[in-house]
Amino acid sequence: MRNLFKITFVVLTTILLSNCNRTSTSKSTLTGLNFNDPKNGNYIRGTSFEGQEPPSGMVGIEGGSFTMGQVQDDVMFDWNTTPKKIHIRSFFMDEAEVTNSEYFLYVQYTKDVFPPSEEKYKHIYNSVLPDTLVWRKSLGNTDILSDNYLRHPAYANYPVVGVSWLQANEYCKWRTNAVNLKTLIEKGYIKNIFESDSTRNFFDTEVFLADSESLFEGDSTIYRRGIRTRGQQISPNGFQGRKITRADGVLTQKFRLPTEAEWEYAARGGRDNVKYPWGNPYTRNSRGCVLANFKPGRGNYVDDGYAYTSPVGVFFPNDFGLYDMSGNVAEWCEDAYIDSYNPVVWDLNPIYRDDTNDKKVIRGGSWKDIAFFIEVATRTFEYKDSTRAFIGFRTAMPHLGRNLEGF
Repeated sequence: MRNLFKITFVVLTTILLSNCNRTSTSKSTLTGLNFNDPKNGNYIRGTSFEGQEPPSGMVGIEGGSFTMGQVQDDVMFDWNTTPKKIHIRSFFMDEAEVTNSEYFLYVQYTKDVFPPSEEKYKHIYNSVLPDTLVWRKSLGNTDILSDNYLRHPAYANYPVVGVSWLQANEYCKWRTNAVNLKTLIEKGYIKNIFESDSTRNFFDTEVFLADSESLFEGDSTIYRRGIRTRGQQISPNGFQGRKITRADGVLTQKFRLPTEAEWEYAARGGRDNVKYPWGNPYTRNSRGCVLANFKPGRGNYVDDGYAYTSPVGVFFPNDFGLYDMSGNVAEWCEDAYIDSYNPVVWDLNPIYRDDTNDKKVIRGGSWKDIAFFIEVATRTFEYKDSTRAFIGFRTAMPHLGRNLEGF
């Protein structure tokens, strides 16, 4: 009898919850018109979105509130990190910094699509290349890094450097396009253009949505199938279904640089009022091991095992599963830099945009920095067109909707 009661309770609860969450995906509850029905105007309501999985190479960061800024002494006395309680929505972030191999894929793809041998494309390829001479800006003998760091397989899993804020943003756009192209090919909406010798691999998400016929060099056989509709018919040009729109939920959200607030929230790993991503106020663990790639002392670069950068992911991640949020290379953020950041931004998903300000935020410190600069709240900047041997980046993406865990 007791088991029968439990089973009945579970069944009734499930029915009630399903009724509470039930919405019509085929008919407008306010007008009675059918969505996606040619007899009712074929007005769109996407039905394919069943939650947002973390994109490849990313981890989900559940949103929440935290105290942003320095909670201990401001040793630089510049008062640019005054504490403020803010809230961050859920988002995704790369688990590690973008590596040489990942960025070199972008370089190769760009060279393939825009051959520098053609006059009209000769500047495009050069615009995406990292500045490999950044290593020579130091006083040490670093010619071996200038010659090999980007392309040699020995450094394939090291973070890319010599990339400006402008170049990092262009990489984000390309990654969005590349992921969408792969998705459309895998789902069978377009043919695999990588297997075609007659079609350039150029793809742009915004062009695809606005004027798909201008893509694929006018080859109408590439994009032949869209979203299935009721009473689907083949158009005179052979196209099946309805062309894909953003409302269908097929295409990915845009990759971008993290905001400064997102970066600090992610670096803390869910811990408030901490100095470093690992939680304690020390840069070594109880066994004396250095916990990040930075400069432990004057003239001492190798206590952590690496004189310059290190491969991504060799040090322990924080509680969000993110690697190298302190040290290795500093990271570009989306925000423009001002000293008085916290007093002027909102306390909900803050970001400071100023197109007239060429100073852009970098966070996390690097292999050449002392411990203060790898603290999660330390702020500094570089100019958007600057390239440095100690600055790299990772990307982020917003999370849409909620799932059963409230994320």
